Formats: sequence, C-alpha cells, structure tokens
Amino acid sequence: IILSSNKNNKVPKLRFKEFKDDWNSSSFGEIVTLSTKKINPQKELKSYIDIEMDSIESSTGRLIKQYKSTDFKSIKTIFSSDDVLYGKLRPYLRKYYKPYFEGVCSSEFWVFTSTVITQRFLYYFIARNSFNNEANKTCGTKMPRADWQKIKKLQIYWPPYHEQQKISSFFDFIDKKIILIQFKLAILKKYKEGILSLYRKKASQNGNLIKLSSICKLISGFNFSTDDYIYNGKFKVVTIGNVVDERYISGSFKQVNYSPNSFISLSREDLLISMTGNVGRSSYVNSDNMVLNQRVCKFECELSNKKFIYMITKTISFKRRMSVLAQGGAQSNLKNNDILNYSFYKIGDENVHQNYVEIYDRLDLILEQSKRLIYHLKLLKKALLNALFI
Repeated sequence: IILSSNKNNKVPKLRFKEFKDDWNSSSFGEIVTLSTKKINPQKELKSYIDIEMDSIESSTGRLIKQYKSTDFKSIKTIFSSDDVLYGKLRPYLRKYYKPYFEGVCSSEFWVFTSTVITQRFLYYFIARNSFNNEANKTCGTKMPRADWQKIKKLQIYWPPYHEQQKISSFFDFIDKKIILIQFKLAILKKYKEGILSLYRKKASQNGNLIKLSSICKLISGFNFSTDDYIYNGKFKVVTIGNVVDERYISGSFKQVNYSPNSFISLSREDLLISMTGNVGRSSYVNSDNMVLNQRVCKFECELSNKKFIYMITKTISFKRRMSVLAQGGAQSNLKNNDILNYSFYKIGDENVHQNYVEIYDRLDLILEQSKRLIYHLKLLKKALLNALFI
C-alpha cells in the first residue's frame, strides 16, 4: 500500500501500488438496488434460514444467531448469497452482514444488490463511518430508521474490478485474523478458568485455610480535591473508574502536580482493588507517574503473593462475598477489613502452589495481549476503511 500521488478526488488517499486508474462515481442508488422479493413464511412449504436484527453483532458484521422462517408470521425479505444486508432500524447499531447462503430476513433490513460493484466491496463500503453517518440521518424518533431517499443520493466511488477484489481481500484478511484471535482467546479463557477451578479443588482437599491479611496489607488512596486537578500535571490520578477488572487499569485520568505521600505513589505492576460502586474489581498498574485516589486500595505484598492475590480476586466466590459485604448503604462500599478478612484455601506444597499461580498469570497475560491485538487490528481496519475508499 502506498500514499497516492494523484491529487485529484477520484482516487483514495492510500492505494495498492499496481493500480493507477481513476475511480468511477455515481449516486449510491444508481448502482445499488433494494431487493423487493418478499415471502409469507406461513404460506411456504420450505423453511429458510431467517436473520433477525439480533442475529448480527453490532459493528462487526458477524452472524451470532439465526432462526427458522417458519417460526415467524411476519413478511420476510428474500436475500441471496450475492447480497449485502444493512439494518435500517436504529442504524446507530451498525448491523450489516455479507451472507454466504440464501435465506430470508426481517423487513427491518435493507437487502442491497449490485451488478456494478462486487458484494465484498459493497460490504466494506457500508461498514465505513461515512456511510453510517448518512444512515443515521433518520426518520422517526422512538424507532429511528435510515431513510433510503437520503442514502440513494449518497455519492459512491468505485475502482475497476481487480482493484475492488484486492481491497476486499485485504480487509477479508484482517477480519479473518481478528476472528482467529477471538477463537484462540475463547479457548485460553476456558483454560484459565480450568486452572483456577483445579487450584481451588486441590487446595480444598489438602490446603491450609488462610486470610488475605496473612499475606498482604492494604494501602488506601488520597482524597484529592477538585482544586488539585490541573491540565498536563506530573501525575495521573487512578480512580475507581480506572479499575475495570481487566488485567490493567484503563480509561482517562485526571492529573495533579504533586504526590502528597510516598504510600499512594504507584509503580508498574502494583495491584489495585475498587472499594466503591462495582466493588472487588482488581487490576494492575501499567504505567509510572501515577497516584492513588480515595476508594481505591493498593495491595502491599511480595511479588509471588501479588500474583496469587490477583488470582483469588478473580474467583466468583470472592466477587460474591465482596458484593454482599458492600451492601447496606445508598452506594456499595467496602472497608479494608472486608477484604483482608476474606478466607480461602491455599495449597500447602509451595512448589505446586507457585506452579498453578505462574500458569494462571501467564495465561492471563496472553489473554490481555490478545485483547490488545484485536483492539489495534480493529483500529487499523477503521483507519484503512477511510483511507482505501473515497
């Protein structure tokens, strides 16, 4: 892919280097038509695969559920394996799909077909932000629907067939890569859950019952005032909103110019836990120059115990216990001792114990890396959908 040297508006910003010709243009409605083929499923002898609005995952084009047409009484629209579906109801949900089979769908889908551009090129064109922005110029308020009269006037540019194929194949590759990583991620997640289950089973059989207070302390955060926050300060302030129960903290951070004491200064791999709202969420710190806000606590312990504590805080029993203890007020709140007094079984053999902890930690780290890779691939796809199209 190279930056286009042609300065006219009939080529995209980025282009595969073997292509030089200008793109064609017209209104969307001139080269894309809406299917008008309908059936009443109750009058059909044959049952078709039926796609409803909840069949398509938002913003991904992934089919997550399918129905039988005979289970419905409403009129359905017929589609072929060459068509592209787009959800016109609540278009902000971004429901689009490229079928590989013939079937029927809810009348809340537009069924696009074209003899000028390929199915895959059309599919990626409607996946772009610019198309979605036009589709969201809707009719209705309670049940907003995209307006075909507006969409059909939308300007569309398309290249010759071989360039359409090259662009589509490139995005197919990115989509397949994302799906493959998601598949591996699902397997790793089950494996991690299995390791945790095996540890608890073995610990309950021949382990020792201990409290968190025997292996750690809790350091509470500082109550910064509104006046303390400044733009472009030296330190980022970690709040309960940043402890999202993923491996690492995330989100936006307020900033201050000072750290009131060394206890609330944070380092990479410090382990934090939320004390208010969605209590019991735990995450590691992944950056320097951060300080701890009120209602977030830091575990102070040895590194080997830190990994174990992280593992314990991910168990369902820990989550449930913290939720129960936090009840009683208008907002859920935990005390330090609620966490420190939590009891659990620890495997007595230290070598066996550490093996389980290290395996769990390694799997959790790989899961985090896989999630980040998916996130960056989606960002790349979004950027290139804008750059490789006009």
